[in-house]
Amino acid sequence: MNAKRHTWLDGTCELIAAVRHGRDAAALLDAPTPAAGAVVVCEAWMWRIAAISVGRKDRDTDTGGRLQLPVGLDWTEGTVHVVDADGDPASLHFVFAGLGHTGTGTVTVRIDPLADEQLTDHDAHGTPARITAPRLRRRDLQARLRDLVEAGQTARWYLRERFEPMVTGALVRANGIVAAEVFAEDAERRHVLDTESLQTVATRMTLGDSRDTAPETPTGRAHPAATDKRTYIDRLIDRCLIPATFSGVDPLMYISRDLNRTAEHRLREHICDPRHGRIVRRMLRERELNSIDDLVAAYNETYPSRRISRTAALAALNPMSTPQVIPSDMSREVDRATSSTWEAA
Repeated sequence: MNAKRHTWLDGTCELIAAVRHGRDAAALLDAPTPAAGAVVVCEAWMWRIAAISVGRKDRDTDTGGRLQLPVGLDWTEGTVHVVDADGDPASLHFVFAGLGHTGTGTVTVRIDPLADEQLTDHDAHGTPARITAPRLRRRDLQARLRDLVEAGQTARWYLRERFEPMVTGALVRANGIVAAEVFAEDAERRHVLDTESLQTVATRMTLGDSRDTAPETPTGRAHPAATDKRTYIDRLIDRCLIPATFSGVDPLMYISRDLNRTAEHRLREHICDPRHGRIVRRMLRERELNSIDDLVAAYNETYPSRRISRTAALAALNPMSTPQVIPSDMSREVDRATSSTWEAA
C-alpha cells in the first residue's frame, strides 16, 4: 500500500503506541522471566484507507489521492509479551474494528538468535502476520522491558505537550460560544473569561487543580472528576490506549470532539453555570415572563422531572454575577439574591 499516512495522526498514534507498550511492559516486570527468550512488541495500529466517510482529513492535497488512517489493534493478552525460547511456538491473537474495517488475526512468533531487532511481516492488506524477534538472555529481557516502560513515560509527556495547544484552542472557541449564549442580548460581549482566567482553566485541564478537587456547582454538588486525581489530559490519554475508543471514529475526530466538549464544560463550571442554565436563559428570552417566580413555574411545568427552585433559577440567570444576562425588570431580585434572600429562597 503506497498511500501516505495522515501526518498528525501518524505522530500521535506512534506516541499512543509507545504509552501502551510501556504500560504492558510494566505489568510484566514482576512476572517470572525465562532464562532465554524474546520480548515481542506488537503493533498497536494498522493503517488503512477508510471505508467510511471521514470528511476531508484523508485527502492528500499533494496527489489528490487518499491518506491512510489508523485502525487500532486489540491484542488478546496485551501488546508486549515475553516468549520463552524453550517453550512452544507462540501465536498471538488480535481483533480490530474501526473506519469501516473489522476482523481478527493471528501472528506467529519466531525467535532468531541471529536477529538484531524485531521484524514484523504483513499480509497484502497491511495486517500483521509474522514476527521475528531476537533471542535475549534473562537480564537483557528485563532491560528491554524497562526500556519500554521508560519510553512509554516519555511518550506520555510528549502527548501532553501535543494536546496542550489543542486545549487552549478549544477553550478560546468555548469562550466565544458561551458568551454568545449567556450575553445573547449584548453582541459586544464576546467572551465570558479574560485571558488570565482562561489560562487558569487551561492549567487545570492540563496540569491539574492545586485544590485536588473540582469546584462545586451552585447546588453544592462536586463534579465527578473531583474523586479522580488524574488531570483531564491524562484521562484523555488513558482512553486513547483502549482500541475500542476509536471503533466508530478516527482518533483526531475523537480527541477534537472530547477537547471541545470538555473545554466548554470546564468553562461553564468555572463561571458556576448550572446544567439547567442554558434552558432557563432560553426560556426567559423566548417567553413573556415578568418575575423569577413566573420563570420557575414555567420551567417546572415544562420539565416536571427536573424541577428547580427559585435559587437555582437565579443562579442560572446570573452565572457570573453579571446583571447584563437578566432583563432590567428582574435585576432587583438578583441583587436581593446575593444577601439572605438567596439562602431563604
